[in-house]
Amino acid sequence: MSWYGILPDRWDVLPIRKLFNERKIKVSDVDFVPLSVGKYGTVPQRDNVAKSSSSDNRKLVMKGDYVINSRSDRKGSSGLSAFDGSVSLIYHVLTPRDEISGPFAHYLIRSYGFTEEFYRNGRGIVADLWTTGYQEMRNIIIPIPPRDEQDQIVRWLEWRISHINKLVRSKRREIECLKELKNAIISTAVTQGINANVNMKDSGVKWLGTIPTHWQVSTIKKHFRIKKNIAGNEGYNVLSITQHGLKVKNVKSNEGQIAQDYSGYQFVNPGDFAMNHMDLITGYVDYSKIYGVTSPDYRVFQLRNDSEDSPEYFLKLLQNCYHRRIFYTFGRGAAEKGRWRLPRENFEAFDIPVPPFEEQEAIADYLKKKCKEIDDLSLKLRKEISLVEEYKTRIISDAVTGKIDLRDIEVPNYEAVEDESATADDENGTEEDLGDDEN
Repeated sequence: MSWYGILPDRWDVLPIRKLFNERKIKVSDVDFVPLSVGKYGTVPQRDNVAKSSSSDNRKLVMKGDYVINSRSDRKGSSGLSAFDGSVSLIYHVLTPRDEISGPFAHYLIRSYGFTEEFYRNGRGIVADLWTTGYQEMRNIIIPIPPRDEQDQIVRWLEWRISHINKLVRSKRREIECLKELKNAIISTAVTQGINANVNMKDSGVKWLGTIPTHWQVSTIKKHFRIKKNIAGNEGYNVLSITQHGLKVKNVKSNEGQIAQDYSGYQFVNPGDFAMNHMDLITGYVDYSKIYGVTSPDYRVFQLRNDSEDSPEYFLKLLQNCYHRRIFYTFGRGAAEKGRWRLPRENFEAFDIPVPPFEEQEAIADYLKKKCKEIDDLSLKLRKEISLVEEYKTRIISDAVTGKIDLRDIEVPNYEAVEDESATADDENGTEEDLGDDEN
């Protein structure tokens, strides 16, 4: 059976070559603004993406063209362009003919069924990575309703999708509020404790303010020791420091920043803290529970005495300094280039609150419970969003393949609501330019 199933009798079927003209004009990204094509469509690249060269190494895109990525690892990266510009040569650029409207093509070609059919026609020698050339694409058969019905399908979909986007936006707002609440609870607990009736004193530290009278103020150096042990060999788990914590990197996926040789990476042992101090805007810190290696440019450190200091308490304290941009104040570098780092001397001299050990553990236990409650609520909302997004995928697929008859449905006046997550994935990732640490 065809990918689109049974169609209404009034619909036609035609190969892509009968409905689109291929645009193959080569241009440079100096003369034509680079466009990003992600799962949410075609938009201008972010300003911080480096341009490649002045040679004609791009394809021209004109407003109203349809752009689709030929590679299977970018499945779903396609969309109608509202801009003139240029894209990588790995994209197919198509200009709709009179028989098909651009907006209808946008929904049809981005539908789940067509996406699967498109990449099924690809070829290649690498598992899970192949390319669908235009010669394969041009012969794919797609369903075509009468032009007035195409327009009605688009009107109906835009109405329903706006309603869905509004619902999703509301749930995302709830998630953001929960995130803010979580950060506020953490901040209060690690700097003022969990006993609201305790007497307070001035800490003498500007960022810290008042603390319980029985707490001490100390420096990071008195509680932590920086370490750096280079692996010398490969074969270890490679740990990335993300804003969601330490993650084992899939070095075979070729995604993100890939090093040619990991033997120069430094060991991270269970119980070590690992910190991306090179970028205080997008960096983070986490406490490792696994054995692996991470970039030698990051900072790895450990508690001097974990029988007197709680790693869970200090982890929340250090992460709070990222969330509230406290470390940022003590940084230096080029913030506009994403290189605002925390030098070793500033890190070690950084003033921190130190409760008694038993209270550190009590705060850590309290935050573990409270954070789980909030995280569970956030997870429930994310699952609801996922179900709604699945419904959106389903109605798009059903509408563009004639499974639902929309001809006589009156579309009411409605507020158009864009998908807030419609941010482009940069087609050309940039390698991280990390400087040498002073460790």
